[in-house]
Amino acid sequence: MTRRGSSSARSPRSCCARGAGIRTSSAVLVLEVTRSGHLAGEMDEIVASFAAIQEIVERGQADGSIRADLDARLASYVFYGAIDELLTGWVLGRLPDSDDDIARAERTVVEIVTSGLAPEHAGTPA
Repeated sequence: MTRRGSSSARSPRSCCARGAGIRTSSAVLVLEVTRSGHLAGEMDEIVASFAAIQEIVERGQADGSIRADLDARLASYVFYGAIDELLTGWVLGRLPDSDDDIARAERTVVEIVTSGLAPEHAGTPA
């Protein structure tokens, strides 16, 4: 992994630009996972989770506590994806999982998501 500030660090834009290969690999993985009977039974719950997060974002947009210029549906996927990746890191043993580590991860996700969704960032390209 490249450290922040390193001359070889990639910007988010460059990471997205090289995403074609990653998308192909991800598509294969998603297709394999969705073929399993285990996921089929959980799809309703997963869809409901995205909808609940989207509704929270939309309510925040309506009351002015969340940027109105962001796509609420995409924001729900970003938030869910962050949580899912943390869980994956813990399950695979790639992230430390003590109570303190989990609390730090919770604070980090909340800080990143709420700072990026804050109205004072409106006008910043999304």
